[in-house]
Amino acid sequence: MIKLIMTITSILLLTSCLRTRGDIGGYERPGDYKPAQQTAKNQGYQANPNFVPPQQQKVVTTSSTASNQPITNINNKDLARLQISLQEINDQIRVLNGRIEVLEKKVSDGQAQANAINIDSKLKNYEQALANLEAQVQTLKGGVANVSTVAKPAVQLNAFGRGEKAFREKNWQKAISEYQLYREQYPKGKDYSEATYKIGVCFQELNMKSEARAFYQEAVSKYPSSKAGKKAKFRLKQL
Repeated sequence: MIKLIMTITSILLLTSCLRTRGDIGGYERPGDYKPAQQTAKNQGYQANPNFVPPQQQKVVTTSSTASNQPITNINNKDLARLQISLQEINDQIRVLNGRIEVLEKKVSDGQAQANAINIDSKLKNYEQALANLEAQVQTLKGGVANVSTVAKPAVQLNAFGRGEKAFREKNWQKAISEYQLYREQYPKGKDYSEATYKIGVCFQELNMKSEARAFYQEAVSKYPSSKAGKKAKFRLKQL
């Protein structure tokens, strides 16, 4: 755009500097004098003592140091015309600069709007991803809650354990049955002495003292130093 403006300015300057042959006295080169002189003679100008041949008229020129070509002086009329042209060019340049600023502002605003659209799009994507993540977290929490609420499977109790449970519930007959089953399954089990003692307690609670005494005596005789043997010995004294 700037190059185009400079080219137009140069053309206008060169156009304003052109002079016609009539503006500089009827000729530009010395070779043009002869036809002009011959015409003057034919018209009778030679009789006028004040007549000055064209080649003797003073033409003020300046030499260009660059091209050594003669350049004629610019008169006031051409100078005024040149100033008007320059003013018009300056006005056009200001108008063009204003248009350029408007275009630049539009481009800048368009770029800012595009950036805002991109930011909004990214924010929407982030919000969607966050919503999906929260949904996954809620799903996981629900799964954990479901797992925690599932009833734990009952521990498989052996015969001694079932006997203990029945004993705490004071279900004496069931407790005797379970303790006796344990004694049959594990004759050398670690809870054998305790099962023997508690069978005696269950019979005692059922007011079957003779049966209770038999199991107490077995516990004392087989396991005298164990807790079951000592408790059985104490119970024997209470019968």
